[in-house]
Amino acid sequence: MYSYGHELLATGRYVPFGMLVIYMALACTFGMCLWIEDVREHRLRRIYTRPWAAAGWVLLPIIAHLAGETSRAFGTLAGSVSLWCAYALLRWLSAGSLGRGDVTLAAALGAPLGFIGASGNSFTGFLYPLLIATLITFVLGGLASLWVLARGRSAKTRIPFGPFMIAGAALTLIAL
Repeated sequence: MYSYGHELLATGRYVPFGMLVIYMALACTFGMCLWIEDVREHRLRRIYTRPWAAAGWVLLPIIAHLAGETSRAFGTLAGSVSLWCAYALLRWLSAGSLGRGDVTLAAALGAPLGFIGASGNSFTGFLYPLLIATLITFVLGGLASLWVLARGRSAKTRIPFGPFMIAGAALTLIAL
């Protein structure tokens, strides 16, 4: 997102840049609230995840349209739906070990990941950041699980997954 924001500024597209800054401020606020709540209570409330997803669905396509990059509008919605479907499938396969809040959070995180990945004429370009973020998420979650086991806790110990999802998406957005 940093490089895209810099590109907007360099080309004099100030309105989309300002809207991108507003979206990123919202994303950071929702992300921090969800991180803290998931660590403390092991839940991700829809009161945070749904508005975050809706903000991405509304603001990011508007930014793409104002910047003249309609492929990013498609990437936003496709990324959100794709990541939501992937996590819904994981929830179903894990027999409920992955919570509904994690699935809803996936929809919110998929929007900016799809937005940043969809550039040019590539139809599947939005998938690359989704795959990178998911890989980082599961690596971080796996390392945390190993740390919990190394401390002598049971394999049944519940670990909040939301912070790893947020960290994976944030690292991907910073890197790309």
